[in-house]
Amino acid sequence: MENFACPHCRKKTISIPKKLLVSPLITIYCPNCNAQLRTSWVPSLLALAPLYVGLVLSRLGFEIAQRMDWLLYLCGVVAAFFLYLFFVPLVTNVEPLKSAPESKTPG
Repeated sequence: MENFACPHCRKKTISIPKKLLVSPLITIYCPNCNAQLRTSWVPSLLALAPLYVGLVLSRLGFEIAQRMDWLLYLCGVVAAFFLYLFFVPLVTNVEPLKSAPESKTPG
């Protein structure tokens, strides 16, 4: 499977495990341009909605769900996985670091 593109340099350098680890609170760095990447809150939470729906449906105790509660939850997990992977965009947190800032000494 192909890597995901960095929103700053547009190179496909972000692997699937890295994309799955990034969140609004956990940032990663692009190996090509050193841009700090994260995801936005709203798309991240919306992508997890099938997980919560599957959990709620599996615990409500419907006649159909009594024997298939694990299947409903598993479907929610798989749907959330694919939504997060393919529909949650990466965003640049701050401008990438070109190099270390130069220290200016007075004198």
